[in-house]
Order: sequence, then structure tokens, then C-alpha cells
Amino acid sequence: MIDSFVLLTPILMLAVIALVRFVGCGQVWGLQHVDPWVPDPPINVQPTPRDQSVELRWEYAKNAERFEIWFHADTPTDFVVVPNLTIDVTVDAQGVQHGSATVPNLTNGTLYFFTVRAYITDVFGESEPVSAAPGVTSFVTVMTLGADRSDFTGRCGMAVRMNVDTRVTQLGRVMFANPVFGNTQPHELSIVDASQPTVVLGMVTWTPEIGKEGMFIYRPLPQPVPLQALHTYYILTHEQSGEHFHNILGMVVSMTSGVGTIVSGVYDDETTMSGLVPYGTTNQLYGPVDFLY
Repeated sequence: MIDSFVLLTPILMLAVIALVRFVGCGQVWGLQHVDPWVPDPPINVQPTPRDQSVELRWEYAKNAERFEIWFHADTPTDFVVVPNLTIDVTVDAQGVQHGSATVPNLTNGTLYFFTVRAYITDVFGESEPVSAAPGVTSFVTVMTLGADRSDFTGRCGMAVRMNVDTRVTQLGRVMFANPVFGNTQPHELSIVDASQPTVVLGMVTWTPEIGKEGMFIYRPLPQPVPLQALHTYYILTHEQSGEHFHNILGMVVSMTSGVGTIVSGVYDDETTMSGLVPYGTTNQLYGPVDFLY
């Protein structure tokens, strides 16, 4: 005589199969799905625009076997690897890898997106995209400096009417031409649309460099700032009383041909809450300030 439990076996098996299909093998037998191991991504990826190139620097806390840089123009999609690229890697006392490379043969004024891949046993971790537009052409080319001034607190600089679409990559300010009582403090450099003076389009922190008195010192913007043709923009430096800069009086400059025109100086006196006020005439400015594109 066949035991009744044996007769029920097919039915019980069908129930088990249905249960497995419904909740999955892992939950029935205690198995867990394990995602493939992926290395950590590189961090602190910093792009610096150069002439027809972009320099990239990054950090990696692990021990990557190799790095690759992938890039794409205009939009952060469809990345391709930069071929035959020389990548320098150093390791500090804490074991952190510091990588650097310069991506060549780029078009000045074009926005590029970059990612850095760190490979460990042929598996890679990838950084978030960063962007930069190569270009190191100075807008201001020749200047005659105005008189010393150190009695102003607020923003000042130049109003520029653009003739063509331009993408600004860096902002600059002249280091005051006196190594004894020149510049010792950082300054905020900014771009403002004259039609929306409360909106800052881009900003960098300028720091003085001894030995460059009378020379422009430039700092790269976190992101390139596009300027539109037939629009007026203010290029500004924030000054603090006691810091030296050059007054608008006697200031005469010339610009890169065809890009734009300095229509006047501009200032915003914080002691009188004046707001941004154009002052002076063509080719006159405070600072002086400049930009690279």
C-alpha cells in the first residue's frame, strides 16, 4: 500500500517551484545576490584650460594599475578614450595616488567633458564628468597703468560690449606694481551681465603672487562662462580698503581685435551702496582686470 505522503509529493514539489519563482532562490534558501565588485572612482578631478589643450589632475586613494581619460565635446555623452596619452602618477606618504595628464589637440573655445577611469584587475571606477574649454588668449593686450589707489571698498573693473560669441575660461587681475606695499589679500573676480547686475555668471578667487608685480595673474573659472555677441558684461574685482589697485584715470588699454570693446569702467562702492555704476569712457577701466578665452 502506497503511503499518502508519497502521493502528495508531486503536489508539494509544484508548490515549492511556484514559491521559488515568486520570491526567488535567494530568499528561500538564504542566498544573496552579490553585485560585481567595482573600484572606487577617482576624486578631486580638476581641469585647467590651456592653449588647445586641457590639463587634468586627480587623486586616488587606492592602488590603481592604470588610468584612462575619456572625453567628449559639447555634451557629456558618447565618451571616447583619449589615445596614446601620457599620464603621470605619483604617490604621497599616505599612499594616495596623484595623477595628471594634458589632453592635446583640442579646439579653443569649445566646451569639453572629461572623466577619469581607475583600473584594478581590468575593472574600473569612473569619476563624475568635469568640463573645461581650452583657450588662453588675453582680451587686454596693451595697457598704460593709472595712478595708485587703495581707498576703495567694493567691486570695480570694466564694462565690455561683446562683438562675437565668446567663452571665458579664466579671469585675471594685475598684481600691483610695488613689491613693498602692493597686494597681500585674495580678491573675488567675477562676471556679471549688465542687464542682470545681481546675477553672477562666474567667480574665482584671485591670490597674489610675489614676483609678478605689474603682471596679470589669472585663475581658471570652475566652469567656462559663455558671453553673447551684442551683450554688455561687467568684469569685476572686489577691492578692500588698504589693498592697492590702479585708478581709471590715465588708464588706456587695447583689446584683442574684433572680440569686444571696453565701453567704460564700472564700480560698486559698498560704503555708499551705489550699485554697479559705469564710469569713464572707451578703453578705461579699474584694476586692471582681464579675461582669457
